Amino acid sequence: MAISNLKENLILDTNLDTLHYESQQWLATVTFLDNEIMSFKDLLKNKSSVKKNKHDYLNTLKTLEKIHLDFLKGLKDDVIQYERLFPNKEKNEKQLANVEYRKKHQQLKKRIETWTHNCNILKKIVFDYAE
Repeated sequence: MAISNLKENLILDTNLDTLHYESQQWLATVTFLDNEIMSFKDLLKNKSSVKKNKHDYLNTLKTLEKIHLDFLKGLKDDVIQYERLFPNKEKNEKQLANVEYRKKHQQLKKRIETWTHNCNILKKIVFDYAE
């Protein structure tokens, strides 16, 4: 619990330019993950030995397609929506301390970290499967 409170305090103390920069990095990460999933699909499509077990092969491709279309697109859309919330310093100084904005940042950061981790696991599975 203490670590959670520490992380929350750190996000509340972080300046908005840093939060904005980090969210821009998330867009790059989502694009990278998107490209990786596309390369996984291409690898599986081009690997003739994978097609020996057609049922598993088709299920793997369907799973990759679902990840690609549903989850990553949703994550990218959420980051873009979050970016639109970026407080305009000149327009409203009170927004600079907006706790909800910062909590949303923390939630998205956790989702990006989880996706990056899961994509690494998926990569291992795909490469093991394609060998």
